[in-house]
Amino acid sequence: MDNLLKLCVPLHKLSLEGNWPASKHILDQDPRLRRAGIAKGWPTVLHVATGANQCQFVEELLKLMDEEDDYSDLALQDMRGNTAFAFAAATGNMRIVELMLERDSKLVTIRGGEGVTPLQFAAMQGKCIMAGYLFGITKHVFQIQDWDLLFFTCINTGNYGLALQMVREREELAFARDISAKGETCLHLLAQKPLDCCCEIHDHCETPIRTNPGMKQHIILQLVKFLWKIILSKKHSKKEIRDMISEPSQLLFDAAEVGNFGFLSELISAYPSLIWEVDNKNRSLIHVAVLHRHASIFNLIHEIGPQKDIIVTYEEDIEKNTLLHLAAKLAPPSQLELVSGAPFQMSVEISWFEVCL
Repeated sequence: MDNLLKLCVPLHKLSLEGNWPASKHILDQDPRLRRAGIAKGWPTVLHVATGANQCQFVEELLKLMDEEDDYSDLALQDMRGNTAFAFAAATGNMRIVELMLERDSKLVTIRGGEGVTPLQFAAMQGKCIMAGYLFGITKHVFQIQDWDLLFFTCINTGNYGLALQMVREREELAFARDISAKGETCLHLLAQKPLDCCCEIHDHCETPIRTNPGMKQHIILQLVKFLWKIILSKKHSKKEIRDMISEPSQLLFDAAEVGNFGFLSELISAYPSLIWEVDNKNRSLIHVAVLHRHASIFNLIHEIGPQKDIIVTYEEDIEKNTLLHLAAKLAPPSQLELVSGAPFQMSVEISWFEVCL
């Protein structure tokens, strides 16, 4: 046993480096090392090499298994219950994933710590290409909670393409609530993302969308439009729709505060009566747009015509501010910083006051 432990440290180092010849020499000295936990957390040599993206090293290990026609090593789990395949999924290494699946197709179904699937690991790490691939070959064995968990993970990591694909296949996701957060729906989460300024949309997704903000915006708006279409088709009363979009927060006003014009435009164009909604201070969307100086949202509501004149007379429950009062307040620092110099900032502020007259 002492000799075994002495060999673990150098084997771990060599596996990380991808040094197969030296590692093979150690493995030949004691074949038990292939199945042993060689570091803290009990990862096998296959776990270590896979996590380090050492493709050639992994291929050589798999060849040893081929010679023995024994692939049980692939199912070995570390202390957290994760297989080397889960490591490959999490790192997004398609080559290693394909090599392993050629030898054992059941690896995709082995759950790791806390019941997490390899697909979920890939999604959590923002590996969009890997997540899309694994989704296609594992969705037939999904449990209900797997759909919800993966769906919200995709939203939170910026994998909007897969999220859209999922809700098209399972429309119930439009009504699902993220139990790991505040019980928000997907629309609530998307409302808080400033879609019109894609550089502000932080994600971890390794797809071409990262270098093409226009494509990302298009996919997000497609997702918003589809989600809203589902909700309107299944929620028949105004109260049902209002309850859906008002808990745990009023998503319309979440969107208005961050200047999410694209989001609001999609919802209002399909359901115009939303312009009459007010927040818990009795402020309409146009009031919030003025307060936060979001011109695009102000213009969106302004274009509705005569109804706008009624909306602008709304007052707050407590402060009794009209639209002019809100326009007279100092703009948020984030908006002031968009204009250089005090004179220009003052000019813009005066313009806001004038358009509210």
